Amino acid sequence: MMFTKRNRFNCFQLEFSYKNNNIMKYHSLITTVIIILLSQIVAYPNFLAAQSQRVAAVGDTAPNFSLVDFQGKKFTFDKKKNDKVRVFWFTNLCSGCQSVILDMEKIKSWYEKKNVEVVAVSQLGEDRATVERIIKEKKLTIRFLYDPKGEATSLYSGRYIPGTCPLKSLYIVQRNGTIQYANHFPGAPGIEIVKQIDKALAEKKN
Repeated sequence: MMFTKRNRFNCFQLEFSYKNNNIMKYHSLITTVIIILLSQIVAYPNFLAAQSQRVAAVGDTAPNFSLVDFQGKKFTFDKKKNDKVRVFWFTNLCSGCQSVILDMEKIKSWYEKKNVEVVAVSQLGEDRATVERIIKEKKLTIRFLYDPKGEATSLYSGRYIPGTCPLKSLYIVQRNGTIQYANHFPGAPGIEIVKQIDKALAEKKN
């Protein structure tokens, strides 16, 4: 087959176009990588801030917070006005949490007439449907609080990742506002939680 000048020119154009497309793809890839790296650099200070934020510990004064429950009623914890033993459970209602949720319901029933309040704080972000479904299916009476931005969670655990439970997900707060007990639930034995609640009830409010 004889190549005319026109054919050679067309081949050159195709080869140039192919190389040019590869160069453009390469530049696009490099640009994407640079954008990702820059976004990580910008986000890194916020990540460090979240990591360095202090986690509430046993012996600390429990942080104040205010949230709305799943019935639309406002819940406020104010250590200065606190007159009850509080049990705060930060849960994402995973299979592990659901396996012990009826135990928490029993604890709530045992102590509700002894000036103890059990409150669950949802870790599912803006997902209301899952919480409402589980409350209905299991006929729960525990008060669930809606915390879509992790306002209360971050005060206690130091960071908030929607859909996950913090390492310390259960807090028992004395009537004087002091955190007496902190652990992960499920994980902490139910009998231990009961003992800690009894201990908190025995403490006099200063």
